[in-house]
Amino acid sequence: MFFQGKTKTFIAWICPLLKSYVITEDEYIYFEGDDVGGMYFLKEGSCGFVLPKHNNVKYINVDIGSYFGIMDIVCSVLQNDAFNLDDWISKKDKMKRQFTIMSETQSDIMMLSIQDLNRMKNEFLECYEKVFENAYNHL
Repeated sequence: MFFQGKTKTFIAWICPLLKSYVITEDEYIYFEGDDVGGMYFLKEGSCGFVLPKHNNVKYINVDIGSYFGIMDIVCSVLQNDAFNLDDWISKKDKMKRQFTIMSETQSDIMMLSIQDLNRMKNEFLECYEKVFENAYNHL
């Protein structure tokens, strides 16, 4: 539940930056190996981390109100010695998705671009650090 407990100032800042997408049932949101374009929030529906080579068996569920896509950035940093979490944005062209996410039902998702995610570092450092800390801990 990303938005719970956030200040009104933060909500007012982030909401206009979010792009809404409707994903149909059994549609991939992104594949392992895709370029990292942003982080996502699940507004409605059902989706999860899947293994395409094993008939898209889901191994992690994404709950409504949760976010995903940050672990891909953290994994890219951890896999490449030239990266560090303080300056990952300078290597954004080398960032690759490490996981595959697929919808189970029609889903409404919102995306925050990586450029806006990086802007969050300057505007709302505590929220930014918490997002990356949570992703790192999940890994």
